[in-house]
Amino acid sequence: MNNVPKFTKKSVLQHVKTQKIYVVLKTPNKCELLEDCREPFYKYIGSDGVKWYRCQSQMEDGRFALIEPLLNMEDFIESPCVVEV
Repeated sequence: MNNVPKFTKKSVLQHVKTQKIYVVLKTPNKCELLEDCREPFYKYIGSDGVKWYRCQSQMEDGRFALIEPLLNMEDFIESPCVVEV
């Protein structure tokens, strides 16, 4: 696995199978590991405001496609909520 993250913070991604859109909130850091996979991880959010965590290897294995960087997070979220960026 390449340690350099494929996606950057605020990257807009599309899940290839579901076609849902997500925005990256946090990129992998080798000092922080996700418990279930013991790997660096991405934190990302869907347009419904739900936050997700996924291992770097899974995020970068082809199931997510880069659309574009996000300029304004408020334009992305459909429902009002507090978003950590």
